Amino acid sequence: MKLIDQSIRNYHSVTVVMALVVVVGIICFNTLPRQLTPTIDKPLIEVRTEYIGLSPNEVERNITRRLEEQLESVEGLKKMTSRSQHGLSTITLEFDWGTDKKIAMIDVNNKLQQVKDLPVLSDKPTLKSVSTDNSNPIMWIVFDKPDPKMPKINQNYRYEIGKDIIIPALRRVTGIADVWHFGGEEREMRVEFNPYSIARLRITYDEIVKRLRDENKNTRAGFHDEEGRAYTVRGLGEFSSTSEIMETVIKRDEDRTIRVKDFAVVEDSYKRTDSLVRIGGELSNAFGVIRKAGANVVETCNEAAKMVEKLNKELLNRGIPLKLKTVYKDVDYIDESMRLVKSNLSLGAILAVMVLLLFLGSVRSVLIIAISIPVTLMAVFIILKILGRSINIISLAGMAFAVGMVVDNAIVVLENIYRHLTMRKGVLKAAYDGAAEVWGAVLASTLTTLAVFVPIVFIEEEAGQMFRDIAITISGSIALSLLVSITVIPTLTTLLIRLSPGEIYEPGFLHRTLLRSVVIFGSKVVEVVGSSRVDLQACKLEYSIVSPK
Repeated sequence: MKLIDQSIRNYHSVTVVMALVVVVGIICFNTLPRQLTPTIDKPLIEVRTEYIGLSPNEVERNITRRLEEQLESVEGLKKMTSRSQHGLSTITLEFDWGTDKKIAMIDVNNKLQQVKDLPVLSDKPTLKSVSTDNSNPIMWIVFDKPDPKMPKINQNYRYEIGKDIIIPALRRVTGIADVWHFGGEEREMRVEFNPYSIARLRITYDEIVKRLRDENKNTRAGFHDEEGRAYTVRGLGEFSSTSEIMETVIKRDEDRTIRVKDFAVVEDSYKRTDSLVRIGGELSNAFGVIRKAGANVVETCNEAAKMVEKLNKELLNRGIPLKLKTVYKDVDYIDESMRLVKSNLSLGAILAVMVLLLFLGSVRSVLIIAISIPVTLMAVFIILKILGRSINIISLAGMAFAVGMVVDNAIVVLENIYRHLTMRKGVLKAAYDGAAEVWGAVLASTLTTLAVFVPIVFIEEEAGQMFRDIAITISGSIALSLLVSITVIPTLTTLLIRLSPGEIYEPGFLHRTLLRSVVIFGSKVVEVVGSSRVDLQACKLEYSIVSPK
């Protein structure tokens, strides 16, 4: 083959390519996202519609069913589930595997625009692409139990600190998509109506809500130019105190003006509590860090940990007696799992080299094959980077499985080269003839293995996404081992073994030791020293079978 001939003649180029593959492979290994398991992203879209104040039955009747009538005709829809609760309608759309989420989002949005009979005061439906891969927090952060010597801080005050300081700072960290916040209550102006007063004044609940919404706005009123200056005119209507809400006019009759204070009491309070967090028996706040899809979990957790240290210093400088503490990180479990798989991978490579040393018996032979292992594995990291995959326990397990496979092609080629060396052809001729003679058999063996693993790459279902990485790593390793065996192995043979045409190939010390065998024929002992390929018929040994006494 021309490729084998060119590899042997241009050994400098082959050496440079090998070094380049190793360097680029290391860079790809360091930049690939690290996860515990491969990304499994179901095509899910969530539609949320809020209408505060409605009961679950009213939400289902007035919002959920009307949306379902339009959404059930979305193209590619596989399953639709809905949930109606107090003031909230949630519809989850599941599409067939392989559906483009962006196109599905456009289709769903077009269907929602056709819904015209939703309640006037309800919020507009919002779309959200649900990712099953990053639906759980990768990190939990809490306010540590305060020092008994420090003054006790109200939980709602901690909630405001988390909302105004902690969450914005964490969202600025690279790789973080969102931050969940639990514990504490959000401040709100609570208007408590007297039903008897409302009935006496002959006003409705809808009138009150609509009037308060219309009044609680800042309105742009244009511009005013005066003496070379331009002023922006705005009508300030947002409520800032309870007294402003109390004086708000709800309705005017011919003889009277109805204000909020005539039928309600306004209280500066907090929303209903929907979550409680306790640390060491004390109420606290918790923050769940959600990563972006495809973000490196290890790097994201490390950057978030640095931000936590920075925030603790900032809180201390501001005189706030609070301290953040990380109570859970995905990276700890991922690092432990990665460490276990890497140790198994290294152990497998070492055992493979030891077995090769035992049977080949030559340090140079083992060195030639041992070099092919890291070159092949580094090239696999390049393939993973190109395909946009990640480093996880599945992909590393595939590499561990492939370690024993990648040396098979190299052993076949190397052993055949040694056979030609014993024919006194010289190293250059033996390297070419040995590789060219068996490359067809090596190709057939490689294709049979690829025929088993390559189809897994094209499976779209959940099982295919889970095991796609192991199929890519094994298929890539086997295919690259074929290329290495017909290029790198002959080149390394010519570099490590110096033998001119006509010279006798002398195996190394280990090779000679392992090839010395003792053949016992009855009472005769014949010691055969030399090549591993001994023609026993040429020895013309006479033997007799001796029965044990």
